[in-house]
Amino acid sequence: MILIDNMESVLPDHEGSNPAGVVDVTDLLALCQKLLAASDGCRLIFTSREGLPEPFAKTKNTVELGRLSNHEAIQLVERVMAENGWEPPASDNATTAEEVAELVETVNRHPRALVLLAREVATGVRATTQNVAQLMAKLENQNRGDRENSLYASVELSLRRLPPDVRDQVNRLAVFHGGGHLVNMATVLGVEPDNMGAVAKMLIGVGLAEPQEYNYLRLDPALPAYLKLGQTPEQWADLETAWTAGMIELVDFLLQQLLKDSKMALRLTLLELPNLLALLDRLGQRVEADRSTAEAVSDTAGSIEQLLASLGRPQALALAVVVRERAAAMIPAWGAARFENERLLIDRLLQQGQIQPASEKAQALLEKAKAVGPTAYSRADYDLAMAHAMLGRVLGAVGQAVPALDLFVDAQRLFEALGERGERMASAVLAEQADCLRALGRLDEAAETYEKNVKRAENWKISGRWRLARGNWRRCERCRVSMPRL
Repeated sequence: MILIDNMESVLPDHEGSNPAGVVDVTDLLALCQKLLAASDGCRLIFTSREGLPEPFAKTKNTVELGRLSNHEAIQLVERVMAENGWEPPASDNATTAEEVAELVETVNRHPRALVLLAREVATGVRATTQNVAQLMAKLENQNRGDRENSLYASVELSLRRLPPDVRDQVNRLAVFHGGGHLVNMATVLGVEPDNMGAVAKMLIGVGLAEPQEYNYLRLDPALPAYLKLGQTPEQWADLETAWTAGMIELVDFLLQQLLKDSKMALRLTLLELPNLLALLDRLGQRVEADRSTAEAVSDTAGSIEQLLASLGRPQALALAVVVRERAAAMIPAWGAARFENERLLIDRLLQQGQIQPASEKAQALLEKAKAVGPTAYSRADYDLAMAHAMLGRVLGAVGQAVPALDLFVDAQRLFEALGERGERMASAVLAEQADCLRALGRLDEAAETYEKNVKRAENWKISGRWRLARGNWRRCERCRVSMPRL
């Protein structure tokens, strides 16, 4: 039995448009059909707030889960309160069954709303009922018929427990998808990163957020959606601009951290995946509207592609490739962005086992780099060295260790000539040389080269040449921002 939860988050709307950052759901539905066909004993359960497309749109297999019964609703509130040790004051603790029933009816016995409501009951049953009833009336007037109004009312009650200045700041979280890193949130909220931990603790305290590792804060799914309701178009545009800038800095940082702490970089990439997909969607729109942004968009999409390359997220990876290639095609002149586009294409071909196309592309890339020369643009010398290394990788992958070794030797020489700019890659191609020597049976030389590379890498780290990204990341190393202990 396989449960696929929250299908509405990937289903297209009535106009056929996918949610922000979500790729077409066709492949997922095709995979589901394959799973069912693979075994008579396989069963799939989907949860969704929207109807499923064919071949799963069968009414006889659909069970609608509406609001809880009155008894279940009351029992849920009681259990949540008991687990957390919450008790209403003696002066307002619902002395009659009618008072309790009226309370759960205010949110239409919506399960998630009742969980949030339980926290508020600690301040008094009648007072909570009155507040929620007023909120529901207001929301129904603003969003008539919205099935989430009950949940929004509970979210609003939780928000009201925040200090007024913090509530104003929290409104800006509307632009996040699923959650975010504390420093990114600080950037969008306009607070100092060191103070963001206190805001996070307040959100957790009122039940609207959950802490994760590496200072990632997961938000209640209803929070951003509710906060977005109160944004004017001008405010929303401002939020998206700040969020986009912060996300691009995050991508730069995570890509650099792949060299220093890959576990952290990849885990944060997974946590941030909803934001990264939304960023790709926004970048795609940006480059279509303004071709002058093509180089920057290609660079960021390529960085996201490299972060996703080994994470087993083929649809997300495919989206990054599409955005990167579309942007690169809009860049008129050969330069760093066009080179990087070709390099990443070779990486994908190698990853897919398409050796012959990868070899042809790598050979063409080296010839192009030689033709334009090391002074054609600001990093042409680095790209020339990289082109040697890329062709060496491809040849090494098909067992042509001798020509691959020669290319890696040339690449090392070119990278070392760049000084500090080329140190990391000089070390990387030295390791590739050792692999080639081992493949050729020259084991003593291989061992000596491996040892040389280890010493080089250790000296490089000790000398403090690991560089952080720009902006707030450089200032506070995002993943070490202090969140108060909870």
